[in-house]
Amino acid sequence: MRKIVTFPNPILRKKSKKVGVWRKEEEGLLTDLKRELAKSKIGVGLSAPQIGVRSRIFIIRCEQEFTVFVNPQITKTFGEKTYPLIITPAGEQEEFLEGCLSFPDLYGPVKRFLKIKAAWQEPPKMKNEKFKIKNKILEGLPAIIFQHELDHLGGILFIDHLQKEKRDLFGPDKEGNKIKIDPGAMLE
Repeated sequence: MRKIVTFPNPILRKKSKKVGVWRKEEEGLLTDLKRELAKSKIGVGLSAPQIGVRSRIFIIRCEQEFTVFVNPQITKTFGEKTYPLIITPAGEQEEFLEGCLSFPDLYGPVKRFLKIKAAWQEPPKMKNEKFKIKNKILEGLPAIIFQHELDHLGGILFIDHLQKEKRDLFGPDKEGNKIKIDPGAMLE
């Protein structure tokens, strides 16, 4: 039974390997991914490296439904990368702060494409069945999650984007108040 690994675990920096055949090991990995993500109240995606496995697999949870992505890739982007915005209950716009289960309680603004075309393989449902190729245009939050999890498969972390873009990382102080943290300090 695998658990979520946290930074600075070196597995988070390793590139994942392509999945060629769906075996019992991949089924076990998928079970662990779903279990760990289901335990989280705020998590919306989880990649194999985040539970210590170098496989090109991740899952996304949307409305309690899990979608499994095997050997995923982005085949087309639309527009330019931007800092996503959210509308508050008061109707104001705020920057969307991206987080990561491997960086508990830390968040920051990351430039992402808000619309992408994604391709991936769907795991076989029966023995001796082949992968099914899937293609879909993802927009908004699903597109952001896909890009975040795809980064994990390449050993890229959201704090890398923050450091490159010279943006702040936010986390709680001892009293639970939001404070700025230099993402570069975490990478040293």
